[in-house]
Order: sequence, then structure tokens, then C-alpha cells
Amino acid sequence: MRIYTTKNLDIFRIAKNRALSEIHVERMMKKDINIPIIVDSDMNVLDGQHRLEACRRANKPISYVINKRYPILVSLHKAGSTWVNSFIHKKYRHMRGGLVNKATNDFTEYFSIDKTSYFKDIDYEERIALLEKLRTFGLELNHKVHVPEIKKIWPWFKKFYKNNDVIVLRRKNLYKHFLSILFSQCIIRDIPILDVSISLRDENTEQVNEDILKAQILENKVDFSLDLNILNNFFNNIRFLEDVVIHDLKPQVIWLEEIDHEWLEDRFKVKIEYNTVRPYKTLDHEVYFSAETKATIKAAIDKQIEQEFKYYGYK
Repeated sequence: MRIYTTKNLDIFRIAKNRALSEIHVERMMKKDINIPIIVDSDMNVLDGQHRLEACRRANKPISYVINKRYPILVSLHKAGSTWVNSFIHKKYRHMRGGLVNKATNDFTEYFSIDKTSYFKDIDYEERIALLEKLRTFGLELNHKVHVPEIKKIWPWFKKFYKNNDVIVLRRKNLYKHFLSILFSQCIIRDIPILDVSISLRDENTEQVNEDILKAQILENKVDFSLDLNILNNFFNNIRFLEDVVIHDLKPQVIWLEEIDHEWLEDRFKVKIEYNTVRPYKTLDHEVYFSAETKATIKAAIDKQIEQEFKYYGYK
């Protein structure tokens, strides 16, 4: 791997949510910094932000290597992954060796077990074999993954994607996040033929789909009640994301609430029409649940946040 050296430290970019340790920087400034930092092809710092800051303060040049890595997105369901992956999907189209399917969830959720998935009739072993075979030809398939679907294949997944540009997407507001998950699960249970994953489309189609969804809710008398199994699975999936995924892969972690269209265009160096991908505009999940159900959910989530999740940054 070729090593470069530069005095222009402004070419490097560091993720906003990666905090610096002053003690670590000061320790670095006392050493001869001869270990190159690692950046991707867009000059995002993947490893070595403290070395970079130490050189900046000492007015010294720095060495770096470019690791051209394919991005892959990991999140829980209903965390905004379709929106974020639309930018990654377009980036793959510009990367040599990047492969893409249609940008809809039935194609991009490669490990989904949902009935609407394009890959529903293919077992996990075959899906894995395809990804491995593609890589032997220098090809990489764009897809996004959700925690519940990769738990049972985690040893393989972390080894296969350890050198990828892994991005973990989280939502700070756990109450709203869980309501959107519960809302979706209630609909899937009571309106099984409806594809709930069509929540992100262009502006015109989106409004039509939203009207259809509201009509189906009324017609089928969907029961929006709390299922404690779904709530407990939600908590367990957060723990897996924090304690396993983030611990094992050391990804870039981003909060849905802290990014916007411009940030994503800059991060992945692509341009996308502003209204191409966006969530429902007038669908308020809260109005479908009773006051008692919402109070129970809030109490359970507040308790869990206070006991453990606040240390991860959730609210």
C-alpha cells in the first residue's frame, strides 16, 4: 500500500461525532509520529485522528495511506436506513466494482427474511456464497443490514466486512423510534398483504402511498397495542448494536438527528435530488396509540435509558 506525505492537513476530514482525547493528543505530540494515518478515498480519517491533530498543533507534515473501502450501513429497523442508503447506493454506482440492485427495500435489504424481499426464497448460506463469489471477482454488492437479521451470522459478517467502511446509524429518541417499529409491526400483523416498507418514495408517489396506508388502517381496524416481546427485542437489538457491532467493527457512528441531506452528499461525495427519498410527511405514529399505551411505552423506555442506554447517548 503506497504511503503519501503532506503538509496540507486541511485535506483530511473527521466525523463530527468522533471526540478527541486531549490527553491522547498531548501524548502524541511528545512522540515522533511516523505511523501513517488511514483515510478512505474521500479523505475521511478512518484511523489516526489523534496523530492528525498532534501534527496540526505541532505544524508537522503527516503520512497517510488510502484504503479504498466500500461502505455498508448497519442499523435497527426504522432508523432512517433507506434514506441514508440511497446516498451509499449512488456512491456504489460510481465505484469501480460496485454493484447495485434497484434502490428499493425489497432489493437493498439483502438479508431480510420479510415476505416482500426479493431474496426471500434464497437461504442465508446461498446469499453468503454469492457475496463471497462476487468479491473474488473484485465486485461488491450494495445492501443495508438490520441488526435482527445479522445476529445469527455475526461471526461471518464481522470477518467479511472488517475492512469495509462500516457506518452505524442510530436514532437518539428511543420513544419515537420504538413507536415507528411498533406501528409497522401492528400493520404487518393485521394487514399482511400490505408492504409497509414503501415509506420512502419520491414526493408524489409518497403521498398516494400514505393515503392508501391510512385507508387500509381504517378498513382493517388495525389494533395498535403494545406487544412486550417487540419492546424487549428492541432493547436487545440496541444492546447488540452497541456491545457487539460497534465494539467488533469500530465503525463510524452517526445519529439520524444530527445529519441532513447536505451532510450525506458530502460524506459519500454524491448528488441526489432533494425530494427523491424522504419519509412520510403527515403520518403521526402517536395518534394511533392510546394514551395508556403511550404512557406504558414511555415509562419502560425512560427506565431503560436511565439504567443503561443514556451512557450510549440515547434520549
